[in-house]
Amino acid sequence: MLWYSDMVGCMVPFEGIWAEAYHSREPAGFTNIVHFGDAVPALYTRTGKVIPLSSQVNKKSARPA
Repeated sequence: MLWYSDMVGCMVPFEGIWAEAYHSREPAGFTNIVHFGDAVPALYTRTGKVIPLSSQVNKKSARPA
């Protein structure tokens, strides 16, 4: 079971992209991953609007060669 399994529908911190998954941080403070297929990167604006970035994030270009 993954650390975020009970957080479906919640936003978690986006800290970057690793070769195999998004880089995030658990509520306990540990660095961990979120699989690409399990998340949609989004911006959370100051006004509370959530803007999905799935069309703007190119995971393949961010992966090491």
